[in-house]
Amino acid sequence: MKKLLAIDTDIEKFNLRAPLWEKHGVKVIRVNTMQDGIALLGTENFIAVGINSAINYKPLLSIMKSITSLPIHIVTEKHDFDENIEAIRLGADVYAEWLPEAEKSVIRGIALFERFNESHEKKRQPAHYISYRNLTLYLDFYAVFVDDTRLEFRKKEFELLHMLIINKGKTVTQAEIYQKVWGEKYFSENSMAIYDQIQNLRQKLYKWSELKDCIETEHVVGYRLK
Repeated sequence: MKKLLAIDTDIEKFNLRAPLWEKHGVKVIRVNTMQDGIALLGTENFIAVGINSAINYKPLLSIMKSITSLPIHIVTEKHDFDENIEAIRLGADVYAEWLPEAEKSVIRGIALFERFNESHEKKRQPAHYISYRNLTLYLDFYAVFVDDTRLEFRKKEFELLHMLIINKGKTVTQAEIYQKVWGEKYFSENSMAIYDQIQNLRQKLYKWSELKDCIETEHVVGYRLK
């Protein structure tokens, strides 16, 4: 049976439509967030992606589009012209309202997906990312997300956080950090530059309970993620 990836938190509406999709030979796999959807794209074969516009889809839509050739269909309760334009610009292939009759929405979706898949053959690229708790770094985009919320990180902050994540649980020395992130030999007077960047990371992560105080200091030596 073909599979459709649905990113949707409206369980009542999903439960109404899922049996209709199965009636037409399509099994719907539902996840709650764009992050979860991107992760599944790397492990499952789908015919398309359907996204309920009620979720926070915009920050990750362009990243999703860059890693899949599948049609991405945004569905909404009420059409919004400005959102339509933005969704298409970010990578959606279709932006449309739910039809009043659920089965007609399903039949329309199947027809659109099949037409798209017949005319588009583009190799899918894997997403290069690493995760720590509810934090995800997309390495090709220098993009940092907590759940589906994008955080603004400067290049050095991103590279320092990346270094801490890949060495999770291990103390990374100040010399290792400076040589990797700054690309220069470390001297003791450089410790304040590293400290400033660590403080920037702490401030940006502090508001999320899972990430608050996740960066530990080993006095004089360096820093590590719990």
